[in-house]
Amino acid sequence: MIFVRLFLFLGLIGTLGCSNGASFGVEDKQEDFSSTLYNNKVDIIWVIDDSLSMNIPQQKLAAQVDSMIQTLNSLKMDYRMVVTTTSIGNGFAGGTYFGSPQILTASTPNLVSIFQNRLLRGESGSNLEQGLLSVQNLLSPNFLSQGGQGFHREEALLLINFLSDEDDQSPGSASSVVQSLTNQLNTFKRPFRPNVGGWLVNFIGVLDTTCQNNFGQSWIGNRYIDLVNISKGTKYSICTPDLSLAVKGLQTRVLEIITDYPLSSVPNLATLRVLKDGLVVPRSQVNGWDYIPDLRVIRFFGTAVPAVDSKIRVEFTPDSAG
Repeated sequence: MIFVRLFLFLGLIGTLGCSNGASFGVEDKQEDFSSTLYNNKVDIIWVIDDSLSMNIPQQKLAAQVDSMIQTLNSLKMDYRMVVTTTSIGNGFAGGTYFGSPQILTASTPNLVSIFQNRLLRGESGSNLEQGLLSVQNLLSPNFLSQGGQGFHREEALLLINFLSDEDDQSPGSASSVVQSLTNQLNTFKRPFRPNVGGWLVNFIGVLDTTCQNNFGQSWIGNRYIDLVNISKGTKYSICTPDLSLAVKGLQTRVLEIITDYPLSSVPNLATLRVLKDGLVVPRSQVNGWDYIPDLRVIRFFGTAVPAVDSKIRVEFTPDSAG
C-alpha cells in the first residue's frame, strides 16, 4: 500500500520544508508542513453583564473556571484574559479592562481566585447593556494606544465571551451594530490560519422564550447570537442549573480551532491512521479523532486533544476520486 506520512511537530516555531506538486505515485512519501504548526496562542475577552439580576449567573460562571484553566494549562496553551462589562460611561468599567493586573495569564499568582473574583461584577451596573459597544471601544485605536497596550497579539486567536440575560442595546439598528463590529474585527484580526477566521464569539445568555420568562425583564440575545453564527462560535442557555456545559463547550470549540490538523489531500478513509506520541489514537468523538470532510481536517476529542509538545503523525492513502 502507498502511504503518505504527514509529520506535525507541535510547538515548533520556524519554517519546515513543504513539498509542492507532490506525486502520490512515489512510494513511501513524507511531507512536513509548516502551515500546520500548532499555534497555541489565544487572547480572551470576557464581557460580563453587571446589571440587575446578574449575580447568580456570574456566580455560576465563576464556579466553572477552575476546570477550564486546568485544561488550558494541561495542554500548555499560551492564553491571556481580560474582563470588561456591558456598562458604558458614567464611571462604569465597560470598554476598559477591569482590575489589576489587567491581563491574566497562566503565570499570574493565584490566577483562579483572582479570575473568579473578577467575573463577579455584581448588579450595580447600567441596565442599558451595551456589550458590543464595549468591545468596539476595546478595539479602538485610542484605547489600544493607551490602556489597551500589551494584551492583543497579532498571531493569536481572539476569543470574545459574552455573559448576559439581555440582548445588546448599543446605539443603532441590530443589523448595523452587528455588521459594524464584524467589520472592525475582520480588519483588526488576520485569519488564524488559511480558511479559519482570527476571532470567535461565544454567548451564554437567553436563547428562547422559556429562558426569557425566568428572568422577567429579559430579552433573547439576538445580536450576540448573530455574531456567534457569523464567527461559528457557541451559544448556551444562561438558565441551566449550572454553566458547566457552557464553559466546557466554548473551551472545546477553541481547542478544535487550535488543534485541527489539516491534510494535504482528500484521504481514503479506510486507510487513515493517527498516532500521538507514537501511540495509535482510536477514531472516536469521545476520546479520539474524526475526519471532518468539509474542512479536510483531523479533529481531536477529549483526552486525545494534543498538547503543544505532542508529536502527531497521520498516515493515509489519498483518495483517487479526491
